[in-house]
Amino acid sequence: MKTITILTLALLLFITSYSQKENYIWYFGDQAGIDFNTAPPTVLTNSAMQSYEGTSVVCDNLGNLLFYTNGGSFSLTSYSGGIWNNDHVLMPNGDLSSTSGCNSAFQSCLIVPYPGDSNQYYVFTNDCNENSYTGGTRYNIVDMTLDGGNGDVTTKNVSVQANSNESMLGIQHSNETDYWVIVHENTAAVFHSILVSSTGVSNTITSAGNAFMPQYGGQLAVTSSKTKIVYTANFDVFLYDFNNTTGAISNAINLGIGGMGAAFSSNDKFLYVYDNMNKQLCQFDMQAADIPASKIIIATTSGNYGALMLAPDCKIYIASGTTGYDGSLAVIENPNTPDIACGFSENAFSLEGKKSVFGLPNCVNNFFTCSSVSVNDVSKLVSEIKISPNPVSKLSDLISSSNLENCSFDLYDGLGRKIFELSNITGNTIPLKGCNIPSGMYYYNITDSSGKTTKGKLLME
Repeated sequence: MKTITILTLALLLFITSYSQKENYIWYFGDQAGIDFNTAPPTVLTNSAMQSYEGTSVVCDNLGNLLFYTNGGSFSLTSYSGGIWNNDHVLMPNGDLSSTSGCNSAFQSCLIVPYPGDSNQYYVFTNDCNENSYTGGTRYNIVDMTLDGGNGDVTTKNVSVQANSNESMLGIQHSNETDYWVIVHENTAAVFHSILVSSTGVSNTITSAGNAFMPQYGGQLAVTSSKTKIVYTANFDVFLYDFNNTTGAISNAINLGIGGMGAAFSSNDKFLYVYDNMNKQLCQFDMQAADIPASKIIIATTSGNYGALMLAPDCKIYIASGTTGYDGSLAVIENPNTPDIACGFSENAFSLEGKKSVFGLPNCVNNFFTCSSVSVNDVSKLVSEIKISPNPVSKLSDLISSSNLENCSFDLYDGLGRKIFELSNITGNTIPLKGCNIPSGMYYYNITDSSGKTTKGKLLME
């Protein structure tokens, strides 16, 4: 017991030292905000920003706000464009009113770390349908060493890709240093994967799309494994394979619905799409042999919702758009669970007088630190299914106390990262023999076909 206590304490100290909380503060909509540094999350009402749809926010790795943006102005509203610092003041050169971004683009902007320089960030922007996408995709650069550490914009409005629509996604490269920024053309069925490296913005990779033309472009989202992306285009929704080494997008699957907002569950097993044509929230089983046929209608809503976003608390939050509940967010409480047990609720998270409108913050995928097992769960772990031996050697398999049938086994490290997984386990044996898992403390999930999960700790010798 003493050994386990010491190991757990050391693990918690390690996690505290290397926290990754770059997306723990959200600002969006009409001066709305959420702080996920607390449990439950805290409503923020101090935002200086208004946005009709897209925003992007970045914190340091301890969850302290650095800056936020809406990507640009929207001429049909009074929502001006800008980049605001952590004092909620426009950076000295942060006025984006005269640039080519537009906060009515569904994913109007994206903050991307500058590879090789922790003090600088790219701010990519998209133009919107109301402006006929004239500005395309552009970038700005923020240097956080300027203005007394509050940051300033050193480069503005540099054109990257013409004719792109309102969608934008950031995915970390397989080298874990560079990034891909993915956009889609408005007038052609073409994706562009833009490489962001220490040498700058370059090497656009072009992949064929399969979506209806012309299109506004809705939400692009990626699985935690960085192998699948979903693209919503109002009139149709497509699922693709993604290669985060080459940037290639391939193997389109038409999901057979229209939609705008989309998000994957944290365990990558389910995809949620809001079908704005029929006002329905739908769930797809990503492990099904026929993914389009696996569609389940979770709920039919009274109005049109906007963006879906997986949050640090592992719930999916949904911008309430024109539902009449735009002073709150809808929430999927248990997105890793199949069918209506996922727990969708309208009007679930009050914004205390602020409004969500249609957007939620866009961020690069490695800023998502959500895991089915978190440090806060350490004292709450239960073991309805007992496994042995524990500790376990790399030369041994695990034995379950109960017969397993079509179960999955997921193993997480102390930072909540999935480092090992098995699927379709049947019987009493969980085969770990010969696995290349370093010694240390880990956290496991055993999930059956109904979505019921048993959690526990595993010491690997």
